[in-house]
Amino acid sequence: MSDIEFDQQGDWGVITLTREKALNALTWDMVKDMYAQFIIWARDDAIKAVMVCGAGEKAFCAGGDVVWMHGVARENPADVIPFFRDEYRLNTLIKEYPKPYVAMIDGIFMGGGVGISVHGGYRIAGDRTMFAMPETGIGMLPDVGGGHFLARLPGGLGLYYGLTGARAKAADCVASGVATHYVPSMMQESMIASLISANLGEAAETAIQSVLFDFDTSPSEV
Repeated sequence: MSDIEFDQQGDWGVITLTREKALNALTWDMVKDMYAQFIIWARDDAIKAVMVCGAGEKAFCAGGDVVWMHGVARENPADVIPFFRDEYRLNTLIKEYPKPYVAMIDGIFMGGGVGISVHGGYRIAGDRTMFAMPETGIGMLPDVGGGHFLARLPGGLGLYYGLTGARAKAADCVASGVATHYVPSMMQESMIASLISANLGEAAETAIQSVLFDFDTSPSEV
């Protein structure tokens, strides 16, 4: 089975990460496949927006496949470099993507999972949301564009998250701007259905914002 699925639903291109048992951690093939599909959809007039989801209830994407990286790096550290090159290229594409980009971050999203969500225009948190940039714990800097978005969080929060690898739940993600919206987990299926059924047309941003406005609420502080 593939570790990633691509589908067209209505006006949407929908990506589902399907490595549920590995918390949807990104493999090198997944990164390359996502990049290639994004290029196709960017040029396809039938696709008005893109949505990225993670299979299962635990994780959106827990990061890059650290187990694979560790095994490769033990043999030859230079062999891991192409993975990071392609991952950062994907993150840049998401940041500059010409169509609305919605990431459903109701679950664990850390490291590489942050890279494929935080650079997009809409990040929808839920009750299971758990954010962190834990790379410093293994001797690495906060990657996937961390130096860009962390520096722009209010009140020094980016410095705190970057240095400590501290975890944040939905309320803190919304308050800091890591997430743009909060929708309770039990309402997310309905919200996705409303997004998919919306006629995006030439005013995709307006249509998406209207649906999100109807479902958006304030998370609890715990």
